[in-house]
Amino acid sequence: MNSKYEFVILDDDLFYGNLIKYFLQNQGYTNVSFFEDESTCLKYISTKPTLYIVDHFLKKTTGLTVMEEIHHKNPNACFIYLSNQESPKIAIKAMKLGAIDYLQKDKNSFFHLLNIIDHFFKEKSLSLEF
Repeated sequence: MNSKYEFVILDDDLFYGNLIKYFLQNQGYTNVSFFEDESTCLKYISTKPTLYIVDHFLKKTTGLTVMEEIHHKNPNACFIYLSNQESPKIAIKAMKLGAIDYLQKDKNSFFHLLNIIDHFFKEKSLSLEF
């Protein structure tokens, strides 16, 4: 798998966040971290290319606020916004902030997440060829 990228999962739901982490590791992605709170996640920000999987409602703020803070420190960061929220306003704001996709949590979200990640890496490899 693409070892150039780190994966960082930010979700206030310990169970769900760990499910995503183990799911990605079982798909062959080895550099996967999970944070349950935004303050710890923000301390971890790397300048390496990172794909963040961010939930909307966090312990003290929203994923949108965290996306803005991370993007200021790491312009190479990419985001997938994964949330229970069905709000088009939230989805649009996440996309305007640079999320490559907005994904609603449901029984199929792990497989949709994998498709989004695969598509993301295919686009990245194609852009490197030109």
